[in-house]
Amino acid sequence: MDADARSYGIAGVALLCALAGAAAIGTVFAEAPSEPEGDGMGMFFAGLVLLAVLSVTLFALLEAGLLAGLVTWANLRRRPRFLLEAGALVGGLAVLLPWAAVEFGREAIPLAGAGTWSVLAVVLAGLGLLSTGLGTLAVAVGPLSGSEGRLLGGALLVVLAGAVAGGLPTGEELPGTVAAAGPLYAALGLYALALAGLLATAAALWSDAARWLALPLALLGTTVAVLEFLTDSFWAATLAALAAVVTLWAFWALYPRGRPPEAGRDAGAAP
Repeated sequence: MDADARSYGIAGVALLCALAGAAAIGTVFAEAPSEPEGDGMGMFFAGLVLLAVLSVTLFALLEAGLLAGLVTWANLRRRPRFLLEAGALVGGLAVLLPWAAVEFGREAIPLAGAGTWSVLAVVLAGLGLLSTGLGTLAVAVGPLSGSEGRLLGGALLVVLAGAVAGGLPTGEELPGTVAAAGPLYAALGLYALALAGLLATAAALWSDAARWLALPLALLGTTVAVLEFLTDSFWAATLAALAAVVTLWAFWALYPRGRPPEAGRDAGAAP
């Protein structure tokens, strides 16, 4: 199958999933009582679930739109294409879980009694946004060498593994910890998307501007991470550290492109 056709197909699947999420939201609204029962806490928690479904649905729309748009307007390489396709698929799957719970009941999803479906939906949505954000960032900063890609992937795995290990609760169930990781992934994905737009805009205005933006952001993220770790704020420290890793990778990818091409020849000609 042609790569562009496959990407468009995945974007279409993600769009259909987002429409299913919109249908689930409409069903919840239609079945909601006009007057809350009791002290209203049930309606409050239902509103939180509805807000989560709405966020997951909007993420799926964003991922499908970015995939289709970048396939149309950019000559995607294999690695960014894979990240964008994975983000759209995972984001679409995240929407299907709450849709199935609304349409067929929680019993249609294994382990739904423990709330696992909502936990998994949040984590999948965050992972999808992270993958899409990194794919968009890879498009913005240009081709990456194999060592750059491996460094980014390895650093992310190490820091994320540390975040999960450090956040494991004592005497509690694991799903609560996994759910807390979903917003972390989502925040990092949104940051990567914003960083990609900033770097692309800066590079279009001035070829050497992007590296002067990326390095201060990376230093800021590192400083915040160190301060948060010193105050035992592990969640915020992990988020800042991940943002610093992504920004440093973008800086490293852009730095060689900011040097004048004559520099290497002049250095070689010097006595």
